Amino acid sequence: MRPKHAIFLRLFDYFGAMLYGAVASTFAGFLIPASWPMAAQMITGMTLGMVSAFPVLMLLTVLCGGFEIIMMAMLIGMTAGMGGGMAGEKSIIWFISYGAIIGACIQGALHIHDLKMHGDIK
Repeated sequence: MRPKHAIFLRLFDYFGAMLYGAVASTFAGFLIPASWPMAAQMITGMTLGMVSAFPVLMLLTVLCGGFEIIMMAMLIGMTAGMGGGMAGEKSIIWFISYGAIIGACIQGALHIHDLKMHGDIK
């Protein structure tokens, strides 16, 4: 029998992933100029996406533990930071939406992968 709070933990995983994706995309999008070459934007965006993990980690680690955040931080930070950095001049709503969608998609893929490997945890 599954505990009653399991759904809240899963929803918190998705919320954390969406928050982290939004922060990484926005951080990289506003700090990288559109005049840079595309390869430089990509590498700098991936780096800034990973650096933006630290404030989110400090905020969410109290609630769910550092491993649960860092496990997804590499994939989400690099992907959202790279896309946000290469997007050019967009609005803050675009960066937040893009990062949140990337975060939810990657967390969903990690959830499906975990279910295939371990099954439903009882």
